[in-house]
Amino acid sequence: MRPAGRSVAAFTLVELLAVATIMGLLAGVAAVSLRGMRSPAIASAANEVASAMKMTRQMAIASGRKTYLVFPIATNGLTTNLLRSFAVFQEVPPGESTLEPDRSGTNYPVNTNTTPWHIPKTDWRTLPEGVAFCNLVTGSYSPVAGDRLPTNSGTPSRRLTGQAFGRDDWQYFESFMDFDIRRAENPSTNFVSLTRAPYIGFFPNGRAFYGNPGTHRNPAAIRLVQGFVRGEEIAVTDTNNYYNIEADPAVGRVRVRSRESYQ
Repeated sequence: MRPAGRSVAAFTLVELLAVATIMGLLAGVAAVSLRGMRSPAIASAANEVASAMKMTRQMAIASGRKTYLVFPIATNGLTTNLLRSFAVFQEVPPGESTLEPDRSGTNYPVNTNTTPWHIPKTDWRTLPEGVAFCNLVTGSYSPVAGDRLPTNSGTPSRRLTGQAFGRDDWQYFESFMDFDIRRAENPSTNFVSLTRAPYIGFFPNGRAFYGNPGTHRNPAAIRLVQGFVRGEEIAVTDTNNYYNIEADPAVGRVRVRSRESYQ
């Protein structure tokens, strides 16, 4: 028996349907947001590469020599982590001596070659698993089969097209060259040739350069993507999430930019 004059509070069918609809919409929004989230590893890696690039610039200024941050993309004798490694190398021009003595501690070897020596200034550092360097053009990479970089024929580069980047035509893996790597303690002996390696270089005045410094005046950049490397191939797992680490050619300013910052 129910006391007279009192009613039992309950949801109507319409109210229940409205609540279920709202919950479904919220779940959908949350799922989309989670899909768009970057792995924390790629953001951390982007900042690490930016720090290495800033250090490369400071080393160029302090030494008075061109200094390079190098990213190997083809098989070599220095690192097996292709598309995931980076290291700093400093140039010893023809006719000039090294800035450090050899094993004797007193002799500063002179580069008697007609081409520069490149002395390693740091150990190789490797990006975390699931993060790689890539000259990605959105939509051109298969997340299943990967897209082999053209390291054996032609230029290992692609222009970034089909995206709104304002007035700047950003380029990735546009700069590459062969590095004659020498050990600091014995630079008269060739260590290995690092062939067709992308790089971002800095002049002693702190300005960034890539490719031919006399013709390339646009900012240079290297891109980090979420993906996995197999040999000399990369499978990109998310073409929408990436970071670019840019070096301005006028003043050498280094900055990290996400995909959203270009839109």
